[in-house]
Amino acid sequence: MSISIKKPRSDSKLDALKQDQQRQLCEWMLTPGLSYESIKELVVDKFKISTNSGSLSRFYQSRVSAYLIQRRSQQVGVAKEVGEELKKMPGEFSQVTIDALEQKAFELANNPVVEARSIKAIFMLLLRARDQSLKEKDIDLKLRRLQLLEENSKSAKEKLTAIKMSPQARGLSAETLKKIEEAAKLL
Repeated sequence: MSISIKKPRSDSKLDALKQDQQRQLCEWMLTPGLSYESIKELVVDKFKISTNSGSLSRFYQSRVSAYLIQRRSQQVGVAKEVGEELKKMPGEFSQVTIDALEQKAFELANNPVVEARSIKAIFMLLLRARDQSLKEKDIDLKLRRLQLLEENSKSAKEKLTAIKMSPQARGLSAETLKKIEEAAKLL
């Protein structure tokens, strides 16, 4: 069974549109819930030409699939470029960039034309970036704990020194023992 595709008419108004107008028309045709009637109105409003459903159908058959393949190819290319940059320096990407990459990865994952290997590579990069982010947060937390321990240790040493230097340090009174216990609790 062979499917014959008719050659576009040489006087086709839609094929004569500028490239950016053709792209816009393809986007409208790919928009869920947008009927041919609505698209005809948009073409009249935006491009100032009249058309009919048959012309829109022929345009769809001849142009939209090629446009869709090109758009998806560009998305894969952009995702791969960002992925390569992320491999080089994963800690230097902002959260917004990683979120955008996650969105692209999700879109590509739902695209049956994209190779699974490419999608896996992007998701692996995202996982590495998340892992690095968690490690950075863990380091920050450990540094904060260390800073608090140093502050507490300094305070305890100051209190112990003050107790030793006080004139009442000759014997250990109940009050002195209480101060020592308080200082030890800070450690």
